[in-house]
Amino acid sequence: MFIVIFVLTIPALTALKKVWGDMELMIDNLQYTLPLLISILKVFTIWYNKEALSPLIDMIIEDWMKTKMKEERNVMLKQAKIVRLVTVCGVFMILGLVTIVFSAFFYGQMINYTTNLTDLIGKPLPIPTYYLYDISSSPKYEITYLIQLIGLIACGLYYTAIDNLLVFLVLHICGQIENLHLRLLNLRAESNFKVILKHNVKDHIRLIRFLN
Repeated sequence: MFIVIFVLTIPALTALKKVWGDMELMIDNLQYTLPLLISILKVFTIWYNKEALSPLIDMIIEDWMKTKMKEERNVMLKQAKIVRLVTVCGVFMILGLVTIVFSAFFYGQMINYTTNLTDLIGKPLPIPTYYLYDISSSPKYEITYLIQLIGLIACGLYYTAIDNLLVFLVLHICGQIENLHLRLLNLRAESNFKVILKHNVKDHIRLIRFLN
C-alpha cells in the first residue's frame, strides 16, 4: 500500500496538477489516477469495516465445517466454483496489464501520451507521474520503472481482491438461501418435524442478519 500511495498516487496527482487545463493530458492521467484512488478507497473501506466483516467470515467458515446434505454441499461447491472463476479472470487481467506494460518497456513503445511537463522524452514511465528527484539517469529510471510496475501489480490485486471478496459474500448467502429452500422442501420427510423446523427458522433469521 505504501508504494501505491506514495510512489504512484501522490506523484500521479502532482502530474495531474501540472497538466491541468490540457484536456487530452488530463484524461490520459485520470485513466490511471482514478483506478489508483478507487483501489485505495476500497482497501481503507474494508479495513475500516473489518470488525463488521469478521463475524461474516467466521459464519462462512462454520457453514463449510458443519454437517450438511449432499445436495447442500453441491450448491456451495457450485457457488465456490463461480468465485474461483471470477478470481482467475481477475488475475489474468492483471497479468495481461503487466505483460503489456513490461513489453512496452522492452520494445520502447509508449502506452500513454507524453509531455515534457511530467515525462522524459524517450524514457516514459507506465504511469504519468512527477517526482522530486531526477529519474533520467540510470539506474534511477529503471528502478523507478520497476517500482511502478510492482505498484501496478499491487493496485490490481487490491482492486480485484476486494471485488472478489464481495462476490464471495454475495454468492455464499445465495447458496445458503438455496440450501434453506432445499431443507424446507424435504421438511415433511423428517421424523422430528418441529426440531428441524425450529432449526430452519433460526437459520433463516441468521441469514437475514447476514444481509443486514
